[in-house]
Amino acid sequence: MTCVACGTATLDLPVPHPTQSMLSDGRISQRVLAKSRCPACGLIQHSELPDIATVRSFYGAEYNLAVETAPSDVSRSSAYADLLLARLDAVPLRVMEIGCGSGHTLRALAATWQNTAFVGYEAAPQVAASAKGADPRVTIRNGFVEDLLLPEAGAGFDMVFSINVFEHAADPVAFLAAKAAQLTMGGAIVIICPKSVPPNMELVFQDHIYSFTPEAVAALAERAGLVLIEHDPAPAGLGDFQLFVFSRDGQSAETASAASHDDFATYMAGWSRLDAVLSEALNDITGHAFVFGAGEMAGLLRAYAPATWGAVEACVVDDLAGARALGVPVKKLEEVQPGNCDAVIVATHPRTQKAIARRFGASEATILTFDELIAR
Repeated sequence: MTCVACGTATLDLPVPHPTQSMLSDGRISQRVLAKSRCPACGLIQHSELPDIATVRSFYGAEYNLAVETAPSDVSRSSAYADLLLARLDAVPLRVMEIGCGSGHTLRALAATWQNTAFVGYEAAPQVAASAKGADPRVTIRNGFVEDLLLPEAGAGFDMVFSINVFEHAADPVAFLAAKAAQLTMGGAIVIICPKSVPPNMELVFQDHIYSFTPEAVAALAERAGLVLIEHDPAPAGLGDFQLFVFSRDGQSAETASAASHDDFATYMAGWSRLDAVLSEALNDITGHAFVFGAGEMAGLLRAYAPATWGAVEACVVDDLAGARALGVPVKKLEEVQPGNCDAVIVATHPRTQKAIARRFGASEATILTFDELIAR
């Protein structure tokens, strides 16, 4: 396999599970997650790239990531809007978002840019339908940017942006070129997407076709007739994300990423060992086992540690709002009687697992974390 950004032969990474994987909305896929990494520019891609029809099939009627929005998602959208507001010196007349999901970011921008018209495109039809709101300045449509061969509605946009969409694109060059076709002269493209350095959870989603480094993005942009003029990490409060700004001309941003192939191989190998490590720990425990958490990490545990998940009686959470449907009951933590809890697997982001575990300090239950195996 060769890198789609620079043409270098890629190196395979360990497979996290031999028969299944997880999509970003939590659904289990029967596709094996096989990825490889470019040793030159650092791009990570599927070892066998799916065609555009396969990629689009991920976002059909079953896709539900943004249909029901938790309060935390609204807050995150506002934080993304603040990040975008800081990127333009002048108030834009027209703004387009690709992959607008629930439309919360567009509406947050509209609250500040009172005289701006907004258009959002969302690939999943049911999500697009749920996103339509009352603000006449915000128009939500169902579709893919690659299908817009001419500027939407016959006029260009001063800013075209996407948040956590670029990694899903079947063809990143075509994605960038389609965005560029929507720009006014002097317009800017802004992309926020997961960081790949250091390796983190974004690597283990089946529908993350690519994981980007600045070097890879600069090469892809050049092929799309664009210049990468800015690259920054997102604020720490948003997590492992990064921001790219493109224009048709300008000074190229400096790009550098410090990571070795071994870092990524070790990280993916950790996921491949997760089920065996947790199953062995549970072998010594008889009784009731619970998972603390019912969000993204719990979904990943279900996908990549299915034997462990089979021993779980229920998920327990502090707040039922935003809990995913993961095939087991979800209960509030306070509903679980101490005598009926023999083991708790902490399935939250690795950086919070130790703090969560300390909350169970007085419990007689065995508390299992895996942040030393999977650090991010």
